[in-house]
Amino acid sequence: MPFGSNVLENPGFEAGNASGWFETGDISGSIGAPSAGAQSGRLSVELTIAGGGAVPEVRQTFPASPGEVYEMSGFMLTEGGLPAGPSFGLYKIVFQDECGTDLFVSDIETGGQNVDFPGVESTPFLDAGAPAGTWVESVARGTAPAGTVQVVFLALNVDFAGGENPIWFDNISASVDDGASPLANTDFEDGLTDWAAGGGGPTISAPGVGANDGNFAALLKAPNAVSFIEQVFPTAPGDEVSISGFLLTEAAIPAGPSFGLLKIEFRDAMGGPLEADTITTGVASAPDNPGIDSQPFLDAASSVDTWVFTEAAGTAPAGAVEVAFLALNVDFAGGSNPIWVDTVMATTSAEDCILGDVDGNGVVNLLDVGPFVALLSGGGSTVCEADINEDGSVNLLDVGPFVEILSGG
Repeated sequence: MPFGSNVLENPGFEAGNASGWFETGDISGSIGAPSAGAQSGRLSVELTIAGGGAVPEVRQTFPASPGEVYEMSGFMLTEGGLPAGPSFGLYKIVFQDECGTDLFVSDIETGGQNVDFPGVESTPFLDAGAPAGTWVESVARGTAPAGTVQVVFLALNVDFAGGENPIWFDNISASVDDGASPLANTDFEDGLTDWAAGGGGPTISAPGVGANDGNFAALLKAPNAVSFIEQVFPTAPGDEVSISGFLLTEAAIPAGPSFGLLKIEFRDAMGGPLEADTITTGVASAPDNPGIDSQPFLDAASSVDTWVFTEAAGTAPAGAVEVAFLALNVDFAGGSNPIWVDTVMATTSAEDCILGDVDGNGVVNLLDVGPFVALLSGGGSTVCEADINEDGSVNLLDVGPFVEILSGG
């Protein structure tokens, strides 16, 4: 589902304080960074309480309505490792009625729920199985039930296993679904309907630990080859697109060129792949197969029987006429290394611009001439506002239409 912008204030604590966040309980939430560094920017927040035995948390609250779909994600880190037992970190979405009562959530796409404390709890938890000194991403997604008037987004350190067990939190995002995903059959409940497949024929079933969402997932398997599934849609230069989903392996993946990923591939009118104009999440694909590869890969470092969230996002380049959203198992390390895929989401957002308003002040006037000339002389730009004839590139063909708009034509 295409989720909108992050609604949280100060999501990475770069303000140097907890502004925007409400702290509950007697906590010592400190702003700084672990020895491994913040997950993004310079700062993050540490939630802990002297001696443990409590639930230090931070939260933000917003109006909400029944039927709205919300997502929360973020990163967590422990510097010393967590003990076995009831000590863990998580993110949580709580829907409340007009009396402030927490409501049971019947529609959860990602995460789980404790019936004694209703709400959507993120997956995975940061617990005794998490590596020390490593930022772990956790995601929750669910639908507001009947009676909802507000939604609460929380970061929590549930610390009851003995002693004090601090947890760092950073790069927290919360958003509401603002439209229908272009992808169909995202959780494979209808088999491979709407997906094109290649490289070995994926199958539909579920791993031993169960599907990430619903009853089924897709299994990509093609020894010494690349097994993939894809859906393709129209796009245009400047469009912002993203893909996210979950991957799982039931056996350790060997070191070497065997890994699972999601990918965004922009294509020209001849079907040829193009390099992305910009990459906001993920990494550039190999030059011989341009696109945006999601991060993290599912590879030799990944845990067995654990659904791993991965994502990619970027902007369509000049010449792009379609975008392919793919899930792949690249398997060349030897033997057969199947990879499960589930809950694949994508977004497409056409760039909203005013043709000729190159300086972005909301009107077309003489102040736009300088920026337009700079883009024109720079070559290769795809800035929407300067691409007056909308051919996907800023060039001399845009000069006449720009002058016409400038003169009020």
